[in-house]
Amino acid sequence: MASVLALAALTVVACGSGGNTAGNSSNGQGANSGYNQVANQNSVGTPQQGGTLQIVGMSDIDHLDTASAYTTYSSDILRTMTRQLFAYPASANTDTATNPVADLATQLPTQANGGLSADGKTYTIHLKQGVDWNTSPPRQVTAQDEVLGIKRLCNPYAEAGAPQYYTDTIVGMATFCSNFATVPQTIDAYKQYLTGTNIPGVKAVNASTVQFTLTKPASDFVNILSMGFASPSPVEYLNYMPDDPNFRQNTISDGPYKIS
Repeated sequence: MASVLALAALTVVACGSGGNTAGNSSNGQGANSGYNQVANQNSVGTPQQGGTLQIVGMSDIDHLDTASAYTTYSSDILRTMTRQLFAYPASANTDTATNPVADLATQLPTQANGGLSADGKTYTIHLKQGVDWNTSPPRQVTAQDEVLGIKRLCNPYAEAGAPQYYTDTIVGMATFCSNFATVPQTIDAYKQYLTGTNIPGVKAVNASTVQFTLTKPASDFVNILSMGFASPSPVEYLNYMPDDPNFRQNTISDGPYKIS
């Protein structure tokens, strides 16, 4: 485990600088922009915008990479620094908290708005503008980043806890994952496979549009895309083995907080 996690505690600081709040930083407006105020949902303390948030767990995390993180502790941390196409709002109201809303996506896909095909097997999702990675300079999160995030969850070095949600649903993903399992476990081999091999059912139509093609209609596909596994990945993550110590020291955020 990286030393920052040795005491099962993690410090995350708000993205942006000076008086910028999480909701007003370069990371755009969306369901996750208010996560730093979640404590108010349980009437614990006073909500604050910006600053430093310390998260303490009863045990260490399993992974700090969205491709692999599975436990509640990991999800709680990653919820502060990652965003997905869709997300579950932070709310004490069960109906609100269990129904995903558009986060990186501009809207929930339906047949009426053209986001869902008539046969229920093709999802066309448009990404919001103004949602950035906290790189220097900040860089827009793109459809290509979402495609890379889906590809990376198959890695055999630090596998996702529930890959079958995706392999059973997305066209060509099962084959992509099984072939990935044969790739030598080196950074160069992983990078070559991830950049040189496509999943037929996951395509970046352009920088702001990603399209998924399913093997059959799946009424819970938006829920599947709301899971941390489906987070976009910045291209910089190709320079590390998934969730290895070097990766953990070089995480990149597109959420309201970053690891300090």
